[in-house]
Amino acid sequence: MEIETLLDMLDTGLFASFLSKILLISILIFILTAIYYLIHIGNRHLDPGKRLLFTSDHFKALLLFSLGFTLMFWLYLRRHAILPMLTPFIVSAIIAYAFSPVIKWIMKITKLSRAWAVLVLFLSGIFLSFVLFYTLLPNVAEELRRLGERLPEFSMALYHRFEAWYQNTLMGVDFLPEHPQEILEFFNLNLSTITNFLFQTMGNIATQFGTFLSSLVYIVTIPVLTFYFMKDEEKIGAFIKGSVPICLQSWVFPLSRQVDKVLSGFIRGQLLVALFVGVASGISLIVLQVEFAILIGIIAGITNVIPYLGPIMGGVPAAVIAFLDSPMKALWVVIAFVVIQQTESSVVSPRIVGQRVGLHPTMIILALLVGGSLWGFVGLLIAVPLAAILKVFIAAAIRWSKHRLPEIF
Repeated sequence: MEIETLLDMLDTGLFASFLSKILLISILIFILTAIYYLIHIGNRHLDPGKRLLFTSDHFKALLLFSLGFTLMFWLYLRRHAILPMLTPFIVSAIIAYAFSPVIKWIMKITKLSRAWAVLVLFLSGIFLSFVLFYTLLPNVAEELRRLGERLPEFSMALYHRFEAWYQNTLMGVDFLPEHPQEILEFFNLNLSTITNFLFQTMGNIATQFGTFLSSLVYIVTIPVLTFYFMKDEEKIGAFIKGSVPICLQSWVFPLSRQVDKVLSGFIRGQLLVALFVGVASGISLIVLQVEFAILIGIIAGITNVIPYLGPIMGGVPAAVIAFLDSPMKALWVVIAFVVIQQTESSVVSPRIVGQRVGLHPTMIILALLVGGSLWGFVGLLIAVPLAAILKVFIAAAIRWSKHRLPEIF
């Protein structure tokens, strides 16, 4: 039986895969050991001032880094199976990190311990959640229901308005077709495909959202993990600092402070800015009597965290729905969104977010393109902070190279 099991492993390729991984780890250890001894052999033939210092502590740090990189690569290859298990921990850590200043503020004004301050924050959050659940959520659900019912009507009305505008404005242009339907057919579009696409997109979003809400494990574990992350933040930080090798502390600690500065400025700032844009957009649409004002306001706030693309993703649905009612109303909606975005970019963001990210606009656009192509909508959300962190690491590597290898740099 054991021989048959071994033959089955060989047939399925499991044994070959296992051997390849063992071989890869062995090669990695051999390369690190060879580098260590080659440096020591080379230092024997150099003056003391020109020798490359590479002690056993450096070797341990390099080995630890290599193993960590290998582990991260292994996790990336198996991300589809591992990510659902890690999602509660990641979400809880982000929430705890974002609200860390709030906890410190509560401790400062109330003189409470950290555990009691976290409890006060949790009770306040539960109260606000109940208020939103009984006031905002029913309206959003009703607007989603009405939007699903009227989506075919909206697509037909939008086409008729486009057709009337086309006939009154562009009918006499030589190189354009006589009927606007030919333009849609040129781009392989028609009313049915547009409507089906919109229904499919809304259905996918609703399915994913419903799956997330129906996952009782997430609903229970995320608050519990968030509470312990908040309560034991200092212990967790001390454990991480104690795990860093002594030879790396002078490099890791300043780098971690820079990363914290970038992340804190972006995450906490963007949350406040998104809240401002969402509330301002919702109130403006309610005043202008635009349908689905609350839903569009929420969309505008969420998408506002995406630089450059976010305002367009939030403003276009509002303008289109207003245009179906009245072109003048659509103009007022566009003006309102322009005023909100100008206020956000000129007044709110500089005061709250500032220039902590420190990325050139071209680099932000490149990061959005890469993040969106790799991870979709989530990639658009995390592209800018990841690019900013990468910039911090590259700058630190350049400084280290200039310090250790001045003859090259």
